[in-house]
Amino acid sequence: LGFCHQLYPSAATQHLTHNNANVTHSASWSNRQAKMGVTNKKTLTKTRRKTRDVDQIKADMRSPRHLQIFKNTKAKEDLPGLGQHYCVECAKWFETEVSLVGHRRGKPHKRRVKQLKEEPYTQKDAEAAVGLRTDNKGVNKDGPEKALDQEIEMET
Repeated sequence: LGFCHQLYPSAATQHLTHNNANVTHSASWSNRQAKMGVTNKKTLTKTRRKTRDVDQIKADMRSPRHLQIFKNTKAKEDLPGLGQHYCVECAKWFETEVSLVGHRRGKPHKRRVKQLKEEPYTQKDAEAAVGLRTDNKGVNKDGPEKALDQEIEMET
């Protein structure tokens, strides 16, 4: 048991199941969440900071108009640095130019740039992985029986 349980042995524990693994949290954990205004763990997880998806960022990079439409949906007063310092690859606003430059030198930014260089998977890729594609290149027009006869003749 943890340190908290050694001090307060009568403290009730709450067992939560997440991804088929039992996780034990003390009752004080859920009390802290209730004080913050969120009592449902699913809602708490679902409403964390939402970032833009990779395909949306790629659309921003391809089309400046798409990026401008996204930027216009945000109120400038609510953004860090009044919305002046924006990293397109990471879809993040920064307070100052110095913090933006520091971010661009960092590992998370470089990881995102590398991720954006990869082409996204398409429906064709998914079908090819399952084996549903139609590959007619290199198929003998005479049929498989004729091809077998030609192979047998070559061997003799």
